Amino acid sequence: DLAAELVHKGDYQFALAHYENAEAFFKSVADTNWTVFAQHERFICFQNLGNFEAAIQLSKEIIDNYQLLEKHESLSLFLILLANVLMADNKNETAIEKLRMAEELVLTHQMIHLFAHAYSNIAACLINLQHYTGALEYLNNAIQEYTQQNQEHGIAWCHEKIGRCYEELFMNAEAEKNYFKAQRRFISLKDPKSALGVLKSL
Repeated sequence: DLAAELVHKGDYQFALAHYENAEAFFKSVADTNWTVFAQHERFICFQNLGNFEAAIQLSKEIIDNYQLLEKHESLSLFLILLANVLMADNKNETAIEKLRMAEELVLTHQMIHLFAHAYSNIAACLINLQHYTGALEYLNNAIQEYTQQNQEHGIAWCHEKIGRCYEELFMNAEAEKNYFKAQRRFISLKDPKSALGVLKSL
């Protein structure tokens, strides 16, 4: 549709207006499924426009609607998305609360395909909070899940972050070892930008 096309083109302000109209219509006919879809898209528009305050304000209604519909996977993914907005807005303590909620949902409903996604985002937030030991635990869990899924990019990302944690903990030999693992994987994945980013850490 037009709104999706506008998002694809990066015309978030115009897309926002379309999704606002769609949300108003779906609310008028009491269609919660399509209402929360429009709200979720509005959230993404706000995120891309850097209007974090508006996104966060909208999030409560989205969470309520996903809970009402018992859409556990959609809610888990949204909580992780929301946490990333909160982190971008330097609200790391609130972000970790949302990530813990997502983790509980993912584990309770055994959404195995989302384990690595949840663990890696929790680790990223813990690094922001300078909880490096806790982050290492989640990163190692994420590596196990990414390995089972053959997600080489995820494994490389984890090794880079493990390197960062060890560096912050002044365990330089372990840091270097993991940075090298990350760099080798990024090179094999033909991702020179990420490989160069790791090189700067060495």
